[in-house]
Amino acid sequence: METQEQQEEVEVQEERVQAVQPSTVMAKYLADNIGKIENSLSGALSPEKFLQVSMNAIRGNEKLENSHPPSVLSSLLQAAEMQLFPGSTLGHAYLVPYWDMYLRANVCTYILGYKGMLALCHRSPKVLKVEAHTVHEGDEFNVSYGEGGGLRHVPSPWGEPTQENCLGAYAYARLANGESVFERMAKKDLEAIRRRAKSTSGPWKTDTLAMYRKTLVRQLAKWLPLEPEEQEAIAGEEAEDLGFAPRDVNVEPEEPAELQALNDALDAEIAAEEDQAVMDEAQPVEVIEAEDTPF
Repeated sequence: METQEQQEEVEVQEERVQAVQPSTVMAKYLADNIGKIENSLSGALSPEKFLQVSMNAIRGNEKLENSHPPSVLSSLLQAAEMQLFPGSTLGHAYLVPYWDMYLRANVCTYILGYKGMLALCHRSPKVLKVEAHTVHEGDEFNVSYGEGGGLRHVPSPWGEPTQENCLGAYAYARLANGESVFERMAKKDLEAIRRRAKSTSGPWKTDTLAMYRKTLVRQLAKWLPLEPEEQEAIAGEEAEDLGFAPRDVNVEPEEPAELQALNDALDAEIAAEEDQAVMDEAQPVEVIEAEDTPF
């Protein structure tokens, strides 16, 4: 039977283990930088509440918990600047880890979510309403262009919308001046964009239909009278999502062990070439006088 001293020792050991858990280390790092988060929020949101929601998005995701802390902070600052909460619960913004071949660690990337994009569009007083929907087998869908053109979508009352029976998606907006604009895309075009995306995991895998709708809102936003800050955020998200990633980020789905072996092999090859170059320089060079040529 354990004594009181033994129980206390076990509790101390558990506290020490908890203190070095990845989520605890990450939480301390972010808490130490809460001043930067507060500055980015500009008083729009509570920094404590923002940090709490952010940690909820990080906990339970092993790759995020072990990501390079400065990259996580950078992603949170981007979300804070737009006053958007990260995490799949709200769908405003996502924190997605990628393997960095130079740091040899996971780095976190900020990705604007579908609902976050809608929120940015609705911040403009010139935009009254923005909606996006997917069209599925059994739905009634008509579109026309020119004077008096528009679209009409009547979802099937019995169908269940899935990725498999999706035919395409569209987005439309009603502006304060009375005009309406819309964009539509077939599923094959949406899948082509998906294949060009930097990562087909994350929300592209878990929330495919939402990503279809987000893609259409992103296309529609190019025609909307948004504020420069919101327009820049959406344009930047497109560049990030379509693979214009920083050059030091490896976005291929390689495992760290495989990448380690590849890097070791390349390092060995480079070292061998350098050694050979040194040996070549050390050898005497025979000088042969060139004969006269017609040139």
